[in-house]
Amino acid sequence: MKSLYQQAMDEVIKDNVDLSSVADLLNESMNEENNPVAAYILAIWFIHGKFFVCDYESAVAHLKVAVDGGVIEAFADLGVCYENGLGVEANSRTAYLFYLQGALSGATDCFFEIGRCHFHGIGVSEDRTVADLWLKRAKKNGIEYIGPDYWVDNGPIRSTPEFKIFRPWF
Repeated sequence: MKSLYQQAMDEVIKDNVDLSSVADLLNESMNEENNPVAAYILAIWFIHGKFFVCDYESAVAHLKVAVDGGVIEAFADLGVCYENGLGVEANSRTAYLFYLQGALSGATDCFFEIGRCHFHGIGVSEDRTVADLWLKRAKKNGIEYIGPDYWVDNGPIRSTPEFKIFRPWF
């Protein structure tokens, strides 16, 4: 028999998908199968207001389950929530620590966030040398956004994070 998570994934790719049943299956998978990936999918849906009304408090609760369950992609999103006070009280130090935990766990999106934090002194002392190391590591791993407020070859770096993780099932 297929897991609840797999049933949800099978359902979500159907032409006439019933998203309420997918959400129910993901909730059951998270609670009954202790599936942190299901929690992460639900968190992203709450963050982006996709399939649900945007609800940052619910997103943070689900992201914490995902992080505790080892979903390394959730560290960056949880850091963004803490940095911007989305669903939690803003705390740049806590945001930095989530970004750092993610980077040390191998979440390449967090490489950029750690570099940005060191560049601007967000949750940590400003240190352009450390920032440069992390930003180069991010760039080497394909994490780079070229725009007016972003770091590109020693240029300015954005000071406000945005959610930028989009998975195919979202």
